[in-house]
Amino acid sequence: MPHLYNDFVVRIARAFERALSAMEAGYGFDYGLEFEVALCKTIRRLLPQRFAVCRGYVVNRVGEMAGDDIIIFERHLFPTVRFILDEDDLLLKEQVPVEAVAAYIEAKHALELEGDTNASIEHALEQAGRVKLLCDQRQSVPLRQVSRHVNLGQGFDMHPMLGWPEKRNPGYTAIIARHVRQKKNGENIADSAAIEAAIGARAAVTSSPLPPPDLIIAGSSNVVVPCIPHGSGGSTIESPFMLPRGGSLASLRADGLAFGVGLCHLLWALDYIALGAMPWPAIMQDALGLPSTKPS
Repeated sequence: MPHLYNDFVVRIARAFERALSAMEAGYGFDYGLEFEVALCKTIRRLLPQRFAVCRGYVVNRVGEMAGDDIIIFERHLFPTVRFILDEDDLLLKEQVPVEAVAAYIEAKHALELEGDTNASIEHALEQAGRVKLLCDQRQSVPLRQVSRHVNLGQGFDMHPMLGWPEKRNPGYTAIIARHVRQKKNGENIADSAAIEAAIGARAAVTSSPLPPPDLIIAGSSNVVVPCIPHGSGGSTIESPFMLPRGGSLASLRADGLAFGVGLCHLLWALDYIALGAMPWPAIMQDALGLPSTKPS
């Protein structure tokens, strides 16, 4: 039997794999940079028009930065430095204001389960967690916001549905790896059951003070997504966001469909996210040396 919408997920997964394979023939993917650029170009084809993608850092108003991989941002909120260059030049790393960031992706051509290199899962989890902490600093967009600058009255109490955040601009982070291996220079792991167990054990670690990611794609057949446990012992996927309380990350197998499932998960999150306004008055007054005002 075909999957929903005439194998929509299957078609996304296969198109994604074909695009990466075509780019790999040209780039080689010997280094992380080539894979990041190829992943940027591939994801960009899938994004709704209001979003754009670049490589770089998430930055707050006082200059604190986090992350150094792929950023999905709202196009009309932030014109990247590439507007004076070639818009397809993804080698240049941007500094994207946290207010304009919709999602952050740690890109790994091969995710390592052991070791402390930049390709290790521990490094990826740390990078994603620091970005999420930075996004949590931005002014919240309340659930009662109808559109930017227009809110329902104070008398309207809005409560999130089960598994959903209490604001419209949560930080969404993901780790996308084309392959998984045990350690540096090791062979890629082909057994999806082994990946499921290993990735799930590491993603479930709760001792870290950093928040976990919302999505992990670990090769072509494995994903890690937030689930809500139920009293019967089972769990369900209620939203694409990993909340601080009440949920857990589940390591799941999707034979050959992980990229399709993961990209649908990303699109689901982007469909919900409503970012706030850039603090243009504060930026202008700071540049002109005028007295500062409260964040808008």
